[in-house]
Amino acid sequence: MARIMRGACLLLGLAGLWSTTGPLPVGAHDPEVGPAPTATPQPVLTATVVALQPKVSAPQVALAPRASGADTTLVRRAAMGESLDSIAQQTGFSLRELATRNRVAGVTMLTIGQALQLPAPVKENIKLVRVSESDTMVSLAAQYNVAPGALALANLLPCGDCIVPGQVIRVPLLNATSSLPAPFEDIQVSPLYPSAGDVVTVRVRTSVAPKVLVGEFDGRPLRFVREANDYVAIIGLPPSQVAGSVPVLVHLTDSTDIVSTAGSLFPVGPSGYVTANVTVGSDLLALLQPLVNDLEALDLANIYAGWSEPQRWTGPFHLPNNDEITGYYGSFRTYNGGIYQGYHSGMDVRAWTGTPSRAAAPGRVVVVKRFAVRGLTVIVDHGRGVYTAYCHNSEVLVKEGDEVATGDILAKSGTTGRSEGPHIHFELAVGGAQVEPLPWLAQTLP
Repeated sequence: MARIMRGACLLLGLAGLWSTTGPLPVGAHDPEVGPAPTATPQPVLTATVVALQPKVSAPQVALAPRASGADTTLVRRAAMGESLDSIAQQTGFSLRELATRNRVAGVTMLTIGQALQLPAPVKENIKLVRVSESDTMVSLAAQYNVAPGALALANLLPCGDCIVPGQVIRVPLLNATSSLPAPFEDIQVSPLYPSAGDVVTVRVRTSVAPKVLVGEFDGRPLRFVREANDYVAIIGLPPSQVAGSVPVLVHLTDSTDIVSTAGSLFPVGPSGYVTANVTVGSDLLALLQPLVNDLEALDLANIYAGWSEPQRWTGPFHLPNNDEITGYYGSFRTYNGGIYQGYHSGMDVRAWTGTPSRAAAPGRVVVVKRFAVRGLTVIVDHGRGVYTAYCHNSEVLVKEGDEVATGDILAKSGTTGRSEGPHIHFELAVGGAQVEPLPWLAQTLP
């Protein structure tokens, strides 16, 4: 229910061709759009603040237990890559102690943020270190200020120097806090407990510059860019995202082609978006066929899965048009009594035919196409896997390959595709999934 607590948020829109008749024909009404729009021209883009559409309650699923407040001497939150076994290694408690107290199996990978009760304040920590070509037990002992015998004992080694390059060993170290294999120093996944429509950020810090750094979030690719001392990837959760725990993996290849992998489970919460019943006229029934919608979704998925650098935006995104928002992201819609059901992948904005539709942020036009459902559409690539789409246009004023700045006119609004009245359908996709546009209007992301 995180979105209910967001309060007032900024909203988005799009545009199309000037009407030759002025007002809408009698009875012309888009169930996604609401009452007919006013005819007052709005040449200046401004941010409209409205209350976010409330959500209905969604069934709760079993997630990792939460601990209130910060960690204490008796509570430990699991981080990326941690299992009960690795926490036992770090804290000095036995695996049996921790498993019994928390009623979990020692071999189970823990969910990021999962709270574990400790039997007592933390004892000696253990740092995991990958052995390099030049390392020996003596050199490692000197590097970490421990006795060679302590290293051998911590790793149950049969001899005083039985280590090989690439091996991960345990180094007793009072201040060690990471269970990650070298050269990973830290991996942060945020926000904790996101839900459908949110954007997840994976931030990685390493001790060496990676030759290759890639990852997966719930089976979808993570692409990283360098930001100061970190490597950062962003990925969106689609409106259909199911609550539960999903796998997160990060793979690093170093200059010697040694691959290190860190992984964990990450909790995703229920969305709680509203449901809606929508009725379209008989002339649009063919566009409710599941095959038509599935083929269009596949086409868009291939477009939104693209990648380009650099990041072209430097601040919050802006409204393509500043009329009233009449359809919200994420609602689960049932059309004409059940002929078709699906999630709303964007937001709808009232707009007279011919209203200019402006770019929400700097980017490059990558698609100008007439889709069956979305009608005449313009898609802009903003870099780093972020795209915006402007749909139901009557006329397009740009071509594929054009570079556009914030506020540049892309098209004129209309009612092409599955629409019963002129309006703008605006989508924002991140990492291959359509997401909630509102946060991108309120602040610079990621």
